Amino acid sequence: MESSVNVGQMGPRLGAYLNDEVYCWGLVSFLVDGHVFNVPGNPFSMGSEYFATKYLQSNEPGPVALEGVTPSQFRTFLKLVFPIHSTSTTIVLSKPEWLVILTLSTLWHFLDLRKLAIDHLDPQMGDPIELIAVGRAEYVPRWVVTGYEALVFKPGPITEDESDGIGDRTAVRLYIIRHTLRNGEGMLGMDTNVNGLIRERFEEEMDALEIGDNERKSPATILQEKVEAEEASRLRVEAVRLKMLQEEEENARRMKEEEERLRRLKEEEDREEEIAKLKAVEEEEKERARLEEKTERLRRAREEEEKERARLEEERKVAEEKRSGLEEEKQAAEKEERKAKLDEKQKEDQRLQWELAERTRRRNAKKKKEEEDVARAKRAHQQSRPVLRPVSMAAWVVGSLLSGRQS
Repeated sequence: MESSVNVGQMGPRLGAYLNDEVYCWGLVSFLVDGHVFNVPGNPFSMGSEYFATKYLQSNEPGPVALEGVTPSQFRTFLKLVFPIHSTSTTIVLSKPEWLVILTLSTLWHFLDLRKLAIDHLDPQMGDPIELIAVGRAEYVPRWVVTGYEALVFKPGPITEDESDGIGDRTAVRLYIIRHTLRNGEGMLGMDTNVNGLIRERFEEEMDALEIGDNERKSPATILQEKVEAEEASRLRVEAVRLKMLQEEEENARRMKEEEERLRRLKEEEDREEEIAKLKAVEEEEKERARLEEKTERLRRAREEEEKERARLEEERKVAEEKRSGLEEEKQAAEKEERKAKLDEKQKEDQRLQWELAERTRRRNAKKKKEEEDVARAKRAHQQSRPVLRPVSMAAWVVGSLLSGRQS
C-alpha cells in the first residue's frame, strides 16, 4: 500500500512551515524571587485576560517579574497548568497545594483554575476559622457564611484563639446572633434563618466578598451558579410548600383524631350520665322504700309508745291515789310537828322576853340606886366644904364618890 505522505516534502525548507493553531506556543520567562521559569505562554494568555493584560503585553526584553509569589508557590501552580505524567493521567495534589493554587488563581483571575481549586477544597475545609480566613482572603463568601454558622451552632463559647482568628468585632456579632436565637427571636436549627441573620449582620462584608467572587468568575460560571441558586431556591420553596402541606395534613389528621376522641369521650360521658341517672333512680327507689319502712317502724313505735304511755298513766294514777292517802297522813304529821315546834318557840320567846324584862328592871333599879348615891354624896360634900370653887362636873362626881366612901 502506498503511503499518502510525501516524504520528499518533509525535508526542512526555510519559510515553508506554518504555525499550528493550537500546539505552537511561544515560550515566556518568568522571574520569581530570583528564579527563572521558562514555560509556554499560551495557557497564561488563554487562562486569564487579567494576567495577560498585566504581564504579557510588555515588549521589554527579559523575563516577566512576578511579585507576591514564592518560587515554591509558582512551581505548585505550574504543576497544575503543565502536569508531568508518568503512568497516571490523574493529577493528585495535597490540600496545601490546592490552597496555593486557589490563592494564585484568585490573585491572577484564572477563573477555571480557581473554580477547580474551590471544588477540590470544598470537602476538605472543615475548621470554621480556616473557612472564614481562607474565604475572606480568596473571596469565597459561602465558606465565610459556613464558618460563621458553625460558630453560631457551636455548643461551647467562642474561644479567645478563635476570636483572635476572626476578629473581636466578628465574635461580638456572632454572639448577638446566638443570643437572638436563644431568646426565641429566631428558629434554632433553621439554616435559612441563620443564614439570613448572618447576611444581615455582615451585609457589607458579604457584599464585598460577593463582588470579589463575581469578578473572578466567568460569565458561564456566574450564569450556572445563578441557575443553581434559582433551582436551590425553588427546591427550598418547594420543600417549604411540601412541609406546609405535610403540616396541614398532619394538623387535619390530628384535628380528625381529636374530633373522634371528643366524640368518643362525649358518647362515654353520655353513657356514664345515663348509667348515673339509672343508678340515681334506683337509689331513689331504694331510699323511698327505706323511708316507707322507717315511717312504718316509727308508726309502730308511736303506737307502742302510746300504749306504754297509757299504761304508765294508769299506773301513775293508781300510785297517785295511794300516794295521796300517804301524803295526807304525812301532811297531818308535819302539821302537828310544826305546831309543836311553834309552841316550843313561843315558850322560848316568852322566856327570853321575861329574862329581858328582868334584866331591864334590874338595870333600871341599879341605875336608880346609883343616881341616889350620887345625889347623897353631892349633898354630903356640899355640907363638909362651905367654900365653893368652880370645879368640873367630873371632878365633882369623883369627889362626891370619895366623900361617900369615907363616910
